[in-house]
Amino acid sequence: MRLHWESWIDATHASRVAAGRNALQRLGMDYVDLDRIGDSQVDGLQQIFLTSSSVQGLSTHKSDIDLIAIGEIDDDEERAPAQLFMHGRRFELIVFNRAEVDRMLATLSTVAQSGILPALQAMRSWDRRQTIRQKYVERIVNGVSSTSETPYLKYLPSLATVWQFLAFDKARQFIICTFLAERCGERRSHRAYALRAMVHMMDMLMSAHGLVYSNVKWISLRWHKFRQAGPSEVIPSTLLGEVDALWEKVLPAYLGAAAPPFGNALLALFNKICEALALDADLKPQSAVELFQRKGSVLPFCGGSSVAFEPRGIITLFQTTDAQPPPLEWLNQLAELAPDHAGSLLRGSRARLVDFSLSSSPESAS
Repeated sequence: MRLHWESWIDATHASRVAAGRNALQRLGMDYVDLDRIGDSQVDGLQQIFLTSSSVQGLSTHKSDIDLIAIGEIDDDEERAPAQLFMHGRRFELIVFNRAEVDRMLATLSTVAQSGILPALQAMRSWDRRQTIRQKYVERIVNGVSSTSETPYLKYLPSLATVWQFLAFDKARQFIICTFLAERCGERRSHRAYALRAMVHMMDMLMSAHGLVYSNVKWISLRWHKFRQAGPSEVIPSTLLGEVDALWEKVLPAYLGAAAPPFGNALLALFNKICEALALDADLKPQSAVELFQRKGSVLPFCGGSSVAFEPRGIITLFQTTDAQPPPLEWLNQLAELAPDHAGSLLRGSRARLVDFSLSSSPESAS
């Protein structure tokens, strides 16, 4: 099933406006007061938007108030959010011009239609090449203007598609790290990797429902609110229940309870989610190896072995005897790596010598 975007956008508009109004009313404000703030800070103010946790219904009495303005600003002008203190709260305001917002949204639409690998590669370099960073892309699309409008919410399908791809890639990376940490015998790190894998699988599923937010720390709360909202029109309730059940095992382990291995359970759940979301099966971990070098071509292993990265990213383990075994199969064999090899790969990823992202390529900049 696919989300019926037209009705979803209407419902999301109403939800964003209501949440934002509640957040402002706690400060004795309403949307019209945003224009006064914008006029005092921005030359040639055209629009100002309330964004982030305030419109997502996640803000508390201590939350910052995040604003984005569209005004007369040069493309090459330095961008940094202004910090304002009003009503006992910190406000953050950043300014873009209309042309760069329009360009950004056109690029977002193109990236969303390009397929998962091109999209991931485009998003990997997004913050280096675009004047509007990823987190502000999400905030603009979800933002509510001072006239209680959401003019960019029509780009939510494109945003949700790209965000689902990003969450897929991150979940995949943390599952790999969970396997490696368990194999090399680290006592605590596999708990953290498993937790992050779960968080990003939740984000995959919420993105499929148009629930996109750039702040990772809110994902578990967003998931709780999402599950409270009722049955899904996109994902089978049995699968959502499996996510809940595994989360109830991973979270206590992260907080200090007994921590059994989680790799196989994470992988099984990940594959079910991929199938439900119709993500390309060829990109699932059992099917291909996409480990690429960032710097150098050989990573030393413990015990005198080394790992070489071939031009297309296939990992091959080279022993000191110069005997070259067949290329390493994918995730099902990561759990069978020698512990010192698993530990070396894991340390290599932490040192940014090994990259588990599908967005990697031998030519990618570090």
